[in-house]
Amino acid sequence: MPANPRDPTRVPGGSSSGAAVSVIEGMADFAIGSDTGGSLRIPAALSGAVGFKPTSGFVPTAGAFSLSSSLDTIGPIAANVEDCFVADQVLSGEGAQSPLRPASPGTFRLNIARGRLFDRCEPEVLAAFEKAMERLRSGGLQIKEGTIEAALDDLAQIDKIGTFPSIEVGATLRSLGVSALDGVDPRTRVRIEAGAGILGTDYVRMVRLRHAVIRSFEQSFGNNEVFVLPTTPIRAPLISSVAEDAAFHELNGLVLRNPRVANMLDCPSVSLPLAVDGLPIGLMLIGRRNSDTRLLEIASCIEATLRSALFG
Repeated sequence: MPANPRDPTRVPGGSSSGAAVSVIEGMADFAIGSDTGGSLRIPAALSGAVGFKPTSGFVPTAGAFSLSSSLDTIGPIAANVEDCFVADQVLSGEGAQSPLRPASPGTFRLNIARGRLFDRCEPEVLAAFEKAMERLRSGGLQIKEGTIEAALDDLAQIDKIGTFPSIEVGATLRSLGVSALDGVDPRTRVRIEAGAGILGTDYVRMVRLRHAVIRSFEQSFGNNEVFVLPTTPIRAPLISSVAEDAAFHELNGLVLRNPRVANMLDCPSVSLPLAVDGLPIGLMLIGRRNSDTRLLEIASCIEATLRSALFG
């Protein structure tokens, strides 16, 4: 794993860490990564780039090793929203018909997703988020307090049964004839083993519950609304702080907590970079399912308004 390009004593975020670092170091205009629970948006946030997770099915996953057939998405990391848009158009087979047109400030609304996803936010992260909201209000954007707590309650019922990646990657490995996990990193193996005891009936129940919450959430807001929150509640952890397994699993769960919501709800989501004392954090937008282009138009407007706060 490469070091964080902003501070080599810190992790870059993952799992698409190489993708993020290659963009930030100028080796690529954009990079392709996977996002099953935040693996595009987390390294983008912690390293200082833009990461975009499309609605599932927009970009083919053929040729990529499947971690979770329910949640896997393929998307870009780039230095700016427009490059993410162009890359996404190519990846999805659409082709860029015309340049991305930033949304006009008065044509959309940001809903701040207050609640449990703000728990355990570092004070510096929360302060940077609130400062960004002030900048956006000053730029004429409509912002109101919102909530996704009902959807989170529904997702919590699924999590009580199990997690899709732990169940589905195990099934993928078995289909390839892999039964022993001796060669798998212990931190990964423990998560795969956690899904081995889930009954088929429980998995079907998880799928049905998820489809229900996706439909309910999709109906709760429109294409011209997005939810906004910190991508992760913390800045990039020090490499030394995740040396022990217990600390690794705690911090890994914390950085996954917010971005994985968009995967579970099958919504497009983008992380835009902000800075805290020279370290990057992410401002995450969650759009309505299948409203990918509109989300990027809104993200481009926000990016332009916050440009003075962006790196480089």
